[in-house]
Amino acid sequence: MEVAIFVENPADYPGGWRNVVVAANTIDNAGGGIVCANNNAGSRSATITGNTISNIKRNSFPLSTGYNHVTHGVGIWLAADCVVSGNTIENAESAGIAAIFSGTWNGSLPDRNSIAAIVSGNIVKYCNVGIGYSDNDFRTHCDISGNTIVGAATFQIVKMAATSLPAPAPAGNLYGPPAPVNGSPEMGSVTNSVTTRWTFSRNKIVARTV
Repeated sequence: MEVAIFVENPADYPGGWRNVVVAANTIDNAGGGIVCANNNAGSRSATITGNTISNIKRNSFPLSTGYNHVTHGVGIWLAADCVVSGNTIENAESAGIAAIFSGTWNGSLPDRNSIAAIVSGNIVKYCNVGIGYSDNDFRTHCDISGNTIVGAATFQIVKMAATSLPAPAPAGNLYGPPAPVNGSPEMGSVTNSVTTRWTFSRNKIVARTV
């Protein structure tokens, strides 16, 4: 399975998706858990809460285009104006939660507004990265706080970016799983000012035990 639950607007349908609630699902053994993506035509506003997600893998399968697609291996991937809270995510091969998102600034008034998100009160266990984020888009504002991250293999909270699939996939395709950005600092134990665009605070970090 590529993704268990997909919230998207791939064809720029007018209005896009709005005010979506994804709650109380149990997801196991998928290439991606819950994804809010393709936030085109002003798509925004989702609440993702109370879900239990486990064993999310980077699966590979062939496409008709002649190259293999690799799933992103992320438990929850959020887009514009999302609240992610009260979820339990375990064993995600790339990241438990990915706050890698942007607006769509395509001339519509809603797209010119700042894009906001909250990632709070989640339990993220035994993932490669606990929470990945990207603050590249200057319109984005996000609060990542009060999460419990247990046994992250490489980073608790770190900046990530999409990777590209190798040839014969198109050059610079950015279709691959996200990976930590080289040189990015660990943010798991950081508490910074609430006046910054991206804030981190009170995240509980627990080491893996055997």
